[in-house]
Amino acid sequence: MKIPVHQSLKVARNVVRKIDLPKEIAKACCLCSWSNGREQGYSISQYVKNKQLVIAECRNSDSIIVVYGNIDQFDMQTNQPNESIWQTNRKSFRYDKVEDAAKFIMKYFSE
Repeated sequence: MKIPVHQSLKVARNVVRKIDLPKEIAKACCLCSWSNGREQGYSISQYVKNKQLVIAECRNSDSIIVVYGNIDQFDMQTNQPNESIWQTNRKSFRYDKVEDAAKFIMKYFSE
């Protein structure tokens, strides 16, 4: 029997699968796990441009959340964004808008 995967992590995985960055940008990114209590997801860092974000299913709904900012606005150990960007740099997408979330992330890392 397979071990079940947390629903929030499944949502983040679906978004990551839709991300298609140019090779030179993708090579500069690092995908890691992220956990915020009931939210489980992924963190993507791009050290060259000093950008980072986290992706998960929102704990209070079934929407997709993306919180983004500079790498120094995230805890180095946990990938947790600081409270300031959690409030100001948070984008939500409807649960069925996986491609829209991926497009937002691709644009963010391509700028």
